[in-house]
Amino acid sequence: MVIGMDDEQKAAILAEARRNIASLHEGNLQLLAEDEPRQVSLPPIEVEDRAARWARFHAERELDRRRARAQLRRKEEKMANAPTPAPAGPSEDELLAALGEALGIAREQIRKELRAEHAAELAGLKNEIAELRGQVGVLLNLLSGSKGDVVALPRRA
Repeated sequence: MVIGMDDEQKAAILAEARRNIASLHEGNLQLLAEDEPRQVSLPPIEVEDRAARWARFHAERELDRRRARAQLRRKEEKMANAPTPAPAGPSEDELLAALGEALGIAREQIRKELRAEHAAELAGLKNEIAELRGQVGVLLNLLSGSKGDVVALPRRA
């Protein structure tokens, strides 16, 4: 039984198949080759059997097409009605952990930069203090009037 076809359509397809096969296989087929007719003998063919197979094949093929279209429609409807999933991303805890780590790294870099700036400023101040000590020593020598005595200044560590 072929689904989707009524008896009249099946009968019409079967009759057409019988006519086509019968016209091709009436016993001898005359072929024309190089303007010379030749007789080719073909074995007898069961017209009914071949026509029935041809009609069944095409009916099954049409049925398969309809099934495939119906299955595709069902899939499309299912996809259209399916809820869209939420975008997958990191959780709030993961984001907070990453943010805390990033802030910790930034804090350490800022501390290193500040320490380097302070060290540069301190080095400049130490040089200036050394120069001032030398100038104070020279001034004390000049004010005391003694050219040979050297006054030792207390050193601060």
